[in-house]
Amino acid sequence: MQMCSDRGLEAYAPPELPAHKTCMNDLPQELVDLILDALKDESKALKSCSLTCWTWHPRSSKHLFASYNLTSPSADSSARITAMQAYERIRTNIVVLTLRTQYVSTLPIIHALPHLRDLNVIASGMHTRMLDAFLSVPPPRSPPTRTISRIRIRDGSVGLVELVLRSFALVETLIIEDLRVSPVNVHHLARHAIRSLHLRRVSLDALKRVSLVIEPTVLEYLLIDSPSHREPINDTHLDKFLHAIGSYVRSYHYVDSADCHGYPYKAVPPTLSLYPNVRSVTVTIGEFETALPSQRGQHLLTFLSSLPPEIAEITLIYNTPSRGPDLIDTLKYVDWSAISHPLRGYAKLTSLRIGVASVAGELPTGRLLCLPLAQAVVAEMLCVQLRRITTFI
Repeated sequence: MQMCSDRGLEAYAPPELPAHKTCMNDLPQELVDLILDALKDESKALKSCSLTCWTWHPRSSKHLFASYNLTSPSADSSARITAMQAYERIRTNIVVLTLRTQYVSTLPIIHALPHLRDLNVIASGMHTRMLDAFLSVPPPRSPPTRTISRIRIRDGSVGLVELVLRSFALVETLIIEDLRVSPVNVHHLARHAIRSLHLRRVSLDALKRVSLVIEPTVLEYLLIDSPSHREPINDTHLDKFLHAIGSYVRSYHYVDSADCHGYPYKAVPPTLSLYPNVRSVTVTIGEFETALPSQRGQHLLTFLSSLPPEIAEITLIYNTPSRGPDLIDTLKYVDWSAISHPLRGYAKLTSLRIGVASVAGELPTGRLLCLPLAQAVVAEMLCVQLRRITTFI
């Protein structure tokens, strides 16, 4: 999928050909589509194909403009938005939009994109007065009907989150990174349907307010990344937050990526035993946390001991930059027997998955624990009961 910018839109307008002058009439459109689909990652070839023939242009545009990057360098961004809206073949093909802007006035562009499925808003330095003005306007009386797969908001505020969510009836996944509290007064606050919520590097004050815009009855999956050492979080903050929105959560993911070099470690995972609907728990831990009996290690054991009794699936992701033989040596220093000890008490536990992430703080989408020797090192320290249900991912 190619990323296009908002410059030079006119260069990719459909060629003005008479209706009777089409190229390669004898080639079935299905075959043309297959050829262009095979070129979906070749932007130069797609640009040439889009200007070759009218019948080639729609399919080429579908791949050329599937991912679009709109940057607003100044307050007057209406010209760029108008230019994009003028070309139906562009705006109707945008599936992924990355919006980098300081001006909330660019947000209405999402209403002109009928097939938008992935929205990224990077709002560093957004003008709070403009945001306040937009939030003072009541939302439309008719409720939204659109569903979007993913929204990612970075360097924003709770007011910006509220404004973006007003356009959608359901958000499959909402990712909030580096959320801060601004002096903006959030008017006409509403609760929005979020199925999967990811919170990463969210300040404590902002964490308290996130629950105001989340409809808890829809929420199924929750991921919380611990904030930096500059603002340690404790169990009280997380427990209050979960009490507000976590009653319906079925899957919980705790990511501990705080840097402990030279700083006292104070992050404490929440107590999940109060939330009986949680059936699946994922814990991403760093190599320092597992240096038992360190403070992090003790917090981890406490967390694993306080899971709901109905827990059925647990995933442990070990965060380490080690590779190959170094990974095996690193795993030997992890007290897997101590980690597995509290897990034996969960009678309905049917799956224990263990994996490795390659970069500190990343989600478990990186390197897999596929080395047989590494698997043997971990399995050797697990009790027989857990070995039967353990898989390596």
